[in-house]
Amino acid sequence: MKLKKRLSFLLTSLVTLSLSFNVYASPISFDQKVISKISTKKMMENLKYLSVDIGPKVASSPEEKKAAEFIISEFEKQHYDVEVQEFNYENNVGYLKVLQPETMDLHIQVTKGSPLTPEGGVTSEVIDCGFGSKEEFTDKVTGKIALVKVSEKTTSMYRTILLNAEEAGAIAVIIQNDDWRRLSISSSVTSKIPFATLNNEAGEMLLKEGITVNFQVNRYDTSQNIIATRKPHKNKDSGNIVIVSAHYDSVPTAPGASDNISGVVSLLELSRIFSSFPIDTEVRFVAFGSEEVGLVGSRYYVSQLSQDEKDRIIGNFNMDMVGTAGEKQTTLFVNVTDGQDNLVSKTARATAERLGYADVIKAPFMRGASDHVSFWEAGIDSANFIWRDPVTVELEPWYHQPYDTIDRISVERLRTATEIVGVSVYDVIRKDTPNLHKSKNARERLDFYLINEDTNMESDF
Repeated sequence: MKLKKRLSFLLTSLVTLSLSFNVYASPISFDQKVISKISTKKMMENLKYLSVDIGPKVASSPEEKKAAEFIISEFEKQHYDVEVQEFNYENNVGYLKVLQPETMDLHIQVTKGSPLTPEGGVTSEVIDCGFGSKEEFTDKVTGKIALVKVSEKTTSMYRTILLNAEEAGAIAVIIQNDDWRRLSISSSVTSKIPFATLNNEAGEMLLKEGITVNFQVNRYDTSQNIIATRKPHKNKDSGNIVIVSAHYDSVPTAPGASDNISGVVSLLELSRIFSSFPIDTEVRFVAFGSEEVGLVGSRYYVSQLSQDEKDRIIGNFNMDMVGTAGEKQTTLFVNVTDGQDNLVSKTARATAERLGYADVIKAPFMRGASDHVSFWEAGIDSANFIWRDPVTVELEPWYHQPYDTIDRISVERLRTATEIVGVSVYDVIRKDTPNLHKSKNARERLDFYLINEDTNMESDF
């Protein structure tokens, strides 16, 4: 632990020097080595498959597993040692397929309060039951799936609507909500018949005459983290570990192009680049499952680390929503849980200045709500990279919505974030941190700093 803290202190000090003396006017060769390898085409191809072809990837769902299999295959192509770390997370997942007059899938949200459907689901005509009052559930809904619309003007509560549907003999209830922020129903709301919510646009499609659907509520209980590890040559091993991470699950109804397939494709691109670079520090690229349900995957990962591993991890670079095209989300925030500058945030700020991105980065900023928190809780330097509105700090307008789609991704911002994180990581996983030794002037300042700081460092450093 002492060695890790000393090395982390030295790296942080070197980064602080680069900021204080501003000795870099332009990117140097080591920066360009990373930047020149980045392929936005490859990232967008991966993004299309993971967000468009697969769609929503709810925790523990088959779709989350399908995304995991793709990530595994990419890591294996890059010749990493790949570990699949399974963990338990029980989750209800809903599916709604329109069968006629034309076939299509609609994204829905279910909670643990909904019963499961029989194997294969229930198939029925959809009956419009208005706003769910007792009078609106007529005999027509008996043995059928009820569609109920709710809004801020709805007088009936969810429990009342579901009770009315049960008494009328409905076999399931689909709740159409005109406000995506109210799509989620508390898991404390229960019913004897399966139920789900969907957005207003999808609900309007079900109001068309002659609509027949298949509705399923299934329960799954296993999620997974994917870990790709590359160790340095044993004769050049610093003994430290750096974690680069992103989560690949999404909330129900959301394809998750920005949140967080943008982070995943950046992760995969950096793993591809570093698969052949000379490094002096072990690097692990980790794709976390089940982030959206409470950082479950990353907390499990950290809980399985040995104390030796925790002591040797000097930083976690976590990427979440790094490609949004939101009009006002023009600043890349480097969020740290406690608001205190650390190795990750300082390195990122130094990198941004060298690359000419000083005007688009804000580091550090006090904010949790992503997988970097799990590392901070274990005493590990960590930060999350995410685009926000620099004035209001708000996220993109379609955050956690069905509209988080590939057409709302900015290739430019995705590349910018990948450059900043990639160059920063390369600085840290190279033992000699070459960017801090570029000029004679910088070398003299560094020597002066270390000499004057020597009395503050333990004698066996």
